[in-house]
Amino acid sequence: MVRLWMMWAVALEFVTGLVSIVYVPFNRPDAWISVRGEALYLAHAVLGGLLAFGVVAMLARTSRLDRRTWIAAVVGGSGVS
Repeated sequence: MVRLWMMWAVALEFVTGLVSIVYVPFNRPDAWISVRGEALYLAHAVLGGLLAFGVVAMLARTSRLDRRTWIAAVVGGSGVS
């Protein structure tokens, strides 16, 4: 169940990142967050934070298992973060 949640969260975070890149105009003012895409940036940041906590939990859980599983978790976690 957790793997399924992580898979959907990665896909949703990727889509919100792509949509925020497309939605925010190129000629925006020099600021950290554009006024036009605040909700998209917030959704992208919240999903990224949740995924970071999920990666830490996954690494903590797999550290007690065999080496191959732990290496797969580290590679997958580095791809998410």
